[in-house]
Amino acid sequence: MNPPTVFVAGAFDGLHVGHQWLLSVAAQLGAVRCIVGRDVTIFRLKGEAPKVEESDRLERVKGELAAYGSAHTARLGNASGDRMSTLKQINPDRVLLGYDQRFTEEEIIKALPNVQVVRASAYAPEYFKSSYFR
Repeated sequence: MNPPTVFVAGAFDGLHVGHQWLLSVAAQLGAVRCIVGRDVTIFRLKGEAPKVEESDRLERVKGELAAYGSAHTARLGNASGDRMSTLKQINPDRVLLGYDQRFTEEEIIKALPNVQVVRASAYAPEYFKSSYFR
């Protein structure tokens, strides 16, 4: 039997130990399908460009996931910024949200009624929050 698929997404800008912890939690829940936000999407959501370009952020996330085995993958999100279409395309068994992500459990369940949504707790947010490093 295959492990459940786990969707996790984020900017992963300035990949830090909090991001590493989130990816490790995702790997414990199943086979990770990670979406790294596009530069244009991050700008649209946060009002400023990421400090690390998308291809470099993607490679860092892939490197982190490789430590947990070959069942885990990462790719860039779509440039349109339509997060729900990406989620529906992957059709995971579980969605892992970071403690501060703007998605709500309700909007995810509306898009995918049979998905399990898990909200991760914060890992030392007073030290490891990307916006502190800008």
